[in-house]
Amino acid sequence: MKYRVILILFFVHLVSVMGVAQTKDRVLDSLIEIQPNQGSPREQAERLRSVIWPYIIRIEDVGVLKFITSLDSLNQCCIAGQTGDTTYEKEVLADVQFFKGSKLTHTDPAAARPLIESAIEQFRSLGDSTKAAVGFMQLIWTLSNLGDSTSFAFVRQQAIKLLPHLTDPFIVINIQASLGVGCYDFGMYAEATSHYFDALKIIDATKTSALLNAKRDMFHNLGGVYARLGDLNNALLYIRKAIESAKETNQDTLDHYLILARILIAKNDFSAALKALKLTEDFEFVQASSIGMGQNASSQATCYRQLGQLDSALWYARKSVRLLPISMNAQNGAAALLELAQCEFALGMDSALQHADDALIALERAKYTTGMVEATALLSSIYKSRGDYARALEFSELRFVYQNQIERLQSNRQLAFGEFTRDNAAQQARREAEVKAELDRQRNIRYALFAGLGILGLLAFLLYNRYRFKQRTAIQLEAARQRAEKSEAFKSRFLANMSHEIRTPLHGISGFTELLSDTSLTEKQRRWLGAIRQSSVRLRDVVNDILDLSKLEAGEVTLRKIPFSPQQVVRDVAESLQPRVNVKGIALEVTIDPATPMAVSGDPTRLYQVLVNLAGNAVKFTETGKVTISLNPKPGDDPGKAMLHFTITDTGIGIPPERLHAVFESFQQAEDSTTAKFGGTGLGLTIARDLVRLYGSDIELKSEVGVGSEFSFVIGFPIADASELEKTIELQGGVYDQYLRILVVDDNEFNREISKEALFRHFENVEVDFAIDGLEAVEKASEQDYDVVLMDMQMPEMNGMQATRRIRQMDGQRGKVPIIALTASAMPEEKQGALDAGMNRHLGKPFHPEELATVIADVLQLDVVTEMKNDAGNGVDSERTQPLGGFDLRFLNDFCQGDEEQVQYFLGKFIRQLPVEIEGMESAFASGNREQIYQVAHSFRPQLDFVGLKEYSILLLEIEKGAKQNEPLTRLMEMFQQIKRLQDILKDLPIKSDLS
Repeated sequence: MKYRVILILFFVHLVSVMGVAQTKDRVLDSLIEIQPNQGSPREQAERLRSVIWPYIIRIEDVGVLKFITSLDSLNQCCIAGQTGDTTYEKEVLADVQFFKGSKLTHTDPAAARPLIESAIEQFRSLGDSTKAAVGFMQLIWTLSNLGDSTSFAFVRQQAIKLLPHLTDPFIVINIQASLGVGCYDFGMYAEATSHYFDALKIIDATKTSALLNAKRDMFHNLGGVYARLGDLNNALLYIRKAIESAKETNQDTLDHYLILARILIAKNDFSAALKALKLTEDFEFVQASSIGMGQNASSQATCYRQLGQLDSALWYARKSVRLLPISMNAQNGAAALLELAQCEFALGMDSALQHADDALIALERAKYTTGMVEATALLSSIYKSRGDYARALEFSELRFVYQNQIERLQSNRQLAFGEFTRDNAAQQARREAEVKAELDRQRNIRYALFAGLGILGLLAFLLYNRYRFKQRTAIQLEAARQRAEKSEAFKSRFLANMSHEIRTPLHGISGFTELLSDTSLTEKQRRWLGAIRQSSVRLRDVVNDILDLSKLEAGEVTLRKIPFSPQQVVRDVAESLQPRVNVKGIALEVTIDPATPMAVSGDPTRLYQVLVNLAGNAVKFTETGKVTISLNPKPGDDPGKAMLHFTITDTGIGIPPERLHAVFESFQQAEDSTTAKFGGTGLGLTIARDLVRLYGSDIELKSEVGVGSEFSFVIGFPIADASELEKTIELQGGVYDQYLRILVVDDNEFNREISKEALFRHFENVEVDFAIDGLEAVEKASEQDYDVVLMDMQMPEMNGMQATRRIRQMDGQRGKVPIIALTASAMPEEKQGALDAGMNRHLGKPFHPEELATVIADVLQLDVVTEMKNDAGNGVDSERTQPLGGFDLRFLNDFCQGDEEQVQYFLGKFIRQLPVEIEGMESAFASGNREQIYQVAHSFRPQLDFVGLKEYSILLLEIEKGAKQNEPLTRLMEMFQQIKRLQDILKDLPIKSDLS
C-alpha cells in the first residue's frame, strides 16, 4: 500500500506531461487573474471552462478551485434553458457535472462516481470522444479510491476502445498512465507495465518537448510496479532512468530520489538511501513543503535507526512529527509518529508506548492497513519487553489479523477480476456467435438467389457452405479449448491463492507458539504447546504438497535433460532417509544391478523427488522389518536408451485390494485411519505418479495387507557419456612432487586444518593459502595465481557458488583456475548447483586424504611419482577402530593411516574447538536467525563425522533441515541441548589435547 501512496504523489507531478513543465503556467495564470464576472454569461462560462479543463487534463487536484462552484451557479441562473442553443447548454451541463464529480474524486468518491458516469454519457451523446476518454480517466481514479475492481475492469475496456479515436498524443499518454495506475491498484501488474510501455512508445515516436518531459514519470511508475512486485533490482533500474531523463529535460528529481531512497531502504542499503535523502534537502519544493520535508525526515530517521545512530534517528523522527502532525495529514503523520516510537523503543524510552498507541489509532482511522501491521508489531515488542505477555499476545494476534486482511484483499481483487474476465469473455463469444450466425444467414439467402443460375452455381454454393461449416466448427472447437484452458488456469490460480491464504494464519500459529514458549508453563500446557507445534508442521506439509500438485496440474513442471548417475541418485535417496530409518529401528537396503549404465540423460532432481516420496512412504508405514530400493536395467528395443526398473519394497502394513487405485488419487490414503495414525496429506503418491507420467511411464503397485507393498516403475533414459559426469575415480595412494599452490576456502578452522593435513600427506611440494569466506577467496584469487581452489559451499558473507561465479568473471588464467567444491551435503541439487556455478568437481565431507589427492590429480592431470607406504602396516589396530567414549575412530584411523599420535592430535584439536562451535550455535539460536543456524550447523557437522560422533552428526543434520523447513526453534534447541552435553562427556577422556 505504501507504494500506492507514492505513485499517487508522483502523478500529481504529471504537470510536466501535459505540455507545461513548470509549476506555474503563464497562460493559466493570466486566465485566473481575469475576474470571472466580466462579460456576458456565455463569455464568463467559456473563461471558467478554459481555466478548469487544463487542470483536469493535467491531473491536478481541482478540489481547491472555486471556479467550479461559480460555473455551476452561472449555469443555473443564466445559461440553462436561456441561450436558445440546446447543444451548447448540454455541453455546459456535461462539463459542470464532470467538474463537480472530479472535485469529489479523492474526498468523496462514492458521490463523485454517478456525476462522472452521467457526464461521460453526455459527452458520448455529443460525439466528443476526447472528453469521454478524459472522463474515463477521472472515473478510473474514482474507482481506485473506491476499491471497485469489477467496475474498473469494465471501464478500462471502454477507455481502451476509445484510444484509437483520439488524435492528441498528449491526451493518449495521460490516459495510458491513468490506466496503468488503476491496474497497479488492483494488482494487475503486467497490464500496468503494458500501459506504461505503450505510453513510452508514443513519447519516443512523437519526441516533442512536452511529451519528452513525461518520460521520467513513465520510468518512475515502472519502478513503482517492480518495487511492489519485490523486484528491487529492476525497480532501481527504472528509477535511475527516471532521474537521468529528468536531468536531460531540466526537471526536478525530487520524487525520484524519494522513491529511490525507499527502495534502498527495502534492500537494507541504508547508507545509500541516506545519501539519496540528503540530495533532496536542497530542492526548493522540499523546503517549501512541510509534507515533503516531513517525509524526508521520517525516512532519514529510519536510515539512522537501522545504522545504529539512534541519537540522529531520534532528532529526525521528532522533526518529522513536528512537520507532519496527524491533524494535517493522518496517514503520513501517523507514519512519522510510528517511526518516532520505533526510535524511542530502541533507546529504551517509556514514551515509545504512548506514541505507538497514538500512531495505531490514527492509522486505524486512516484505514492504512500496512502501517497498522507495523504499529501492532511494535506494540507487541514493547509489551513483551515489559513482561506483559498477555498484551503482547493481544497485539501479535491483531497484527496477524491486519496482515491477513491485506493478503485476502489482494487475493479477492485478483479472483474477482479473473471471474469478471471469464464472464466477459463468455458474453463476447456469444455476441460474436450471434453476429456470425446472422451474417451466415444473409449469405445463405444471397447464395440461394443465385442457385437458379444452374447446377454449377448450386454445387459451388453447397461446397462453399460445407467449407464454412467446417471452418465454424473449427473456430467453435478452438474457442471451447481456450475457454477450458482459461477455466483450468483460473482453478490453478485459485488453488495457489487459497494455499497462500492458509499460510497466513499458519504463520500466526507458529508465531504465537514461539511467543508462548518463552513464558512459564505447566507441564500440561507444554504438552499442549507441543501438539500445536506438531499440527503446524503437518499443515505446512499439506500446503507444500498442494503447491507442488497445482504446478503439475498447471503444466508448469518441465524435465531437464542433463547427464547424471542413476546409481548415485538411489544412494542419495537412501542417505537422506537413513536418520528416519535409524529412529524407527528398521533396515534400509539398496540393491543395484552392476549392468546399470554409469550415466544417463534426464532430470535427476525429479527422479530423486519420486524415489524419496515412494521410499519415504515405505519407511513411514513400516514398523518392523526392512525397506529395499532396487535398480535394475531391462531389455529394450533402442540400444541408445536404458530402460531402468526402479522398485521400492517394504514389509509394512500393506494396502487392501479395493484401495490400490485410490492411493494415487489426491488427498486419498489406503484407510480412513491412516492419516490419523501416520499423518500425511495423501498427495505424495499423486505427485510421484504425475512426475513419472511426464516421462511417459506409470507406477505399478502390488500389496498385501500385513505383508507389505511394492511400488515399481520403468523409465527409459537416453544413455549418456560417463565422461560428462563428475568422475568417480579409483583411489590412488600416491605421492606427487609437482609444485602446487592451493587456496583452501573454509570458514571453519578445524576443516581448514584437515584439508591442510590431507594435502601435505600426498603432495611433497605444495604451498597452501587460506581464505575464511567467499569475499576473501575472490580477493586472493584476483591477486595470486593458484593451481587449484578448494571451495567450501556454505559460508557467511559470500557462499562458495557466489565466489565461484565472481572468479569465473576474471580475465585470463585466473578466471579459469580449477575449483573443487567441498560440502557436507550429498543432495543432487547442491552438486548440480556447484557445477552450474562453474566448479570443476565435487567432493563430500568428510573425505580421506587419498580421495582429495586423487580428485586434484585427476583435475590437474598429474602423474604419481611414488606409491604411499603405510608406516603403521597394512592393517589398522583393531583397538583403534573401537569407539572411545562415543567416538567411532575407524574413519580417523584411516585418515591418519594408523598414526596414533596424529589421531590423538586431531581428537585434542576437536575437543579444543568444540566450545567455539557450541558458542557459535548458541549465538545463532539467541538471534533466532534460521539461516545463521543452518550455516553454523552445516559447518560443524563434518567435524563430528570426522571424529566418528555419528549420533551427534545426525542430530546436527536434523537441525539443518529444521532450520531450512521453518520447524519450531524450540524443537531445534532441544536437539542442540543434547549436543551441548558433549562437553561434559568428553572432558574426562584420556586424550592428549596439547599435542603439537
